[in-house]
Amino acid sequence: MILLRNLGFSRNGNALVEGASFQLHPGWKVGLTGANGCGKSSFLALLRGELPQALLPGTNTTIGVIATDARLTKAQAQRLALAAHDGLARGIFPAHTQLDGDTLFALGTGASGKQASLLLLAALAAEVTARATLRAVQAARSITTSEGLHLPSMADLA
Repeated sequence: MILLRNLGFSRNGNALVEGASFQLHPGWKVGLTGANGCGKSSFLALLRGELPQALLPGTNTTIGVIATDARLTKAQAQRLALAAHDGLARGIFPAHTQLDGDTLFALGTGASGKQASLLLLAALAAEVTARATLRAVQAARSITTSEGLHLPSMADLA
């Protein structure tokens, strides 16, 4: 039999697991369910005698759109979106990991009626993406999840 009473673990003042108690008898099969972020993985890590992992860098997703009033073919739009990813790499580290879903789209409205230089558009796409990433980080505000996990913003850390 496994008996556990009042298991708790906190990181940076935030309770990840609090007041967990239970007993398991030989042969019992148990499932662990709960909302994302409620502490299931932290709880299992503690049962294994390990410390729960902190939030891992490189596991976030960035989505964006690069738009121009120039005329673009489908191939040019794809190339423009690809070039804009360089801007993500300038502002996010690590960028383009196997754990994130970074996706940028490009579109040309054609409203100007002009065909712009793809080389110029690609260079500008990377630059505006880098600047937009920085502005987003600067504008972000801290949040605390319903589970009590505090995610500080740059403004709070400065």
